[in-house]
Amino acid sequence: MKDFFVGLWNKIKPKKVIRKVYIDGKKIKVPRDNQTVLTKRKGVERVIFGAVCVFFTIYALALLYPLFYLIVNSLEDTILYSMKEMQGKALELPQKLHFSNYVKVFSELNYEDVNFFEMLFNTLFYTFIPTAYGLFWPTLNGYVFAKFNFKAKGVLYAIAITCMTLPIMGTGGAAFKLRLDLGMYDNRWAFIIGGTGAFDSRWLILLGIFKGIPWSYAEAVYIDGGNDFTVFFRIMLPQALPAIAVLYITAAENQWNDYASMLLYHPSDLTLATGLYYISSQLQRTGGHTIYYAGLVLSALPFVIIYMFSCESMMKNVSIGGLKG
Repeated sequence: MKDFFVGLWNKIKPKKVIRKVYIDGKKIKVPRDNQTVLTKRKGVERVIFGAVCVFFTIYALALLYPLFYLIVNSLEDTILYSMKEMQGKALELPQKLHFSNYVKVFSELNYEDVNFFEMLFNTLFYTFIPTAYGLFWPTLNGYVFAKFNFKAKGVLYAIAITCMTLPIMGTGGAAFKLRLDLGMYDNRWAFIIGGTGAFDSRWLILLGIFKGIPWSYAEAVYIDGGNDFTVFFRIMLPQALPAIAVLYITAAENQWNDYASMLLYHPSDLTLATGLYYISSQLQRTGGHTIYYAGLVLSALPFVIIYMFSCESMMKNVSIGGLKG
C-alpha cells in the first residue's frame, strides 16, 4: 500500500519546468523558476497577498454561483421547474438532466415568428461588421496622431479629450432625433455607419500603441522606395494587430450583448440580446423558463470559447520589436 501511494505521489507532484535557451548557438536546458506569488514574498507581504487571494476567490465564486444555477436550471424539466418555482424551490438540483432543452431552443424559442436561428444571424451581422468598421477609423486616426505633425493637431486633441470627459447621459434624445432627421432610424446600413467614432477610448489606446512602434521601420521603408501606404499597411498595422485584436474582441462582445441600442435605433431586426429580452418579459405568462435559460447559455457560449482560446494573448503586455543594433 505504501508503494502505491509513493508511486501516485511521484506522478502527481509538481515537477520542475525546464525551458530551453540558446547561448552562443548552443541549446541549454535551464530549470524554470516555479515559485508562486506567495513563496516569493515574506512576512507581512505574504499575509496581504494571501488575504487578497482569498477575497478575490470568494468574489469569483459569488460570480459563478448564479451562472451555475443558470446552467443547472437549463437542464431541468419545464413542468417540474414551474412547480418548483411555485413552491419556492427553484434552486433545487434536478433529479434528471434534460439536454433536450438545448435542442428545443432552436424550434420553440421565438418571438413574433423570429426563431433562434434568425436572431443568431442578425447578431452575427450586427456584431462583427459594425465592430470592424467602427474600429477601422480609430486605428487610422490613432496612427496619424501618433506619427505625424500637422496644423490644429493640438486643438483637435484637446477637443477630443474634452468631449470624452463630458457626460453623455443627457444626449440620448438629441441623438435619437438626429437619426430620425437624417433618415438613419431603423436602417440597417445607416445603423452600422452611425456607430462610427474616430475619437474614443480605442483611439487613445491605439495612439499609445503606435507611439511605441519605432519610426526607424518607416525610415527603412522610405529608403527602399516605399510610400506612406506601405509603411502603414505592411509595417505599422501588423505590429499593432495584437492590440487591435484585443480591442476588436472586447468591442464585439459589447455589441453582442447590447440590446438597448438595437431597441432604440433599429427595432426591426431582432438579435439574440433583444429577442431574449422580449421573451423574458413574457415568461410569467407563457412559461418555458428552462428553454429560455438554455437559450441564454447558448447565446453566451461563443464568447466563452473565444476567451478560452485568446485569454493568454489578451493578457500579455510584452511587445517584442524587430530592430537590432
